[in-house]
Amino acid sequence: MDNLQDQDRNYALNIRVGLTIYPSQDKAIEQALLLLKDRCPAQFILLADSSGQLISIQGERGSLDVVALSALVAGDVAASHEIAAMTNQLDSCQMVLREGKKSSSFTCEAGKYMVLFVQIPGETPLGWARILIRETAEKIAEIVDRLPDPEDHLAAGLDNMPLDASLDSAIDSLWMG
Repeated sequence: MDNLQDQDRNYALNIRVGLTIYPSQDKAIEQALLLLKDRCPAQFILLADSSGQLISIQGERGSLDVVALSALVAGDVAASHEIAAMTNQLDSCQMVLREGKKSSSFTCEAGKYMVLFVQIPGETPLGWARILIRETAEKIAEIVDRLPDPEDHLAAGLDNMPLDASLDSAIDSLWMG
């Protein structure tokens, strides 16, 4: 996971919440995150599924435990969602802002299945960052909701290989490493 943002994934990424991200979707998500990083400018971006599984990171993380942060961000969004529901403020694409002296961070939903965490420098206008982060979250939700490219099914092993041969191959790869 150390080079997660540098990896070129050519396989489907199965996420715990029952969502599968195919290679074309993964590439589109990475492009959206890179654009956000450049336009905002963001110091650090983390995308996770709603159960806390890390999907992508951009920017400098230093010695930050991104796996733990993914779980905390997902929990934060879930708690914020429930607070909004209890106080009749529930809306799509909920967003939480934490302001600090040197930097600020936004945490928001990116569709039904993902959460986005973005840290920005303290001198970045919050309104500008908020608009860009919301647009990116909505773009990611659209990417995941649309059907993947047909070649993605081949990359995911959903080609015309008989099921028993697919299972045999999958089991063999588990045992052989």
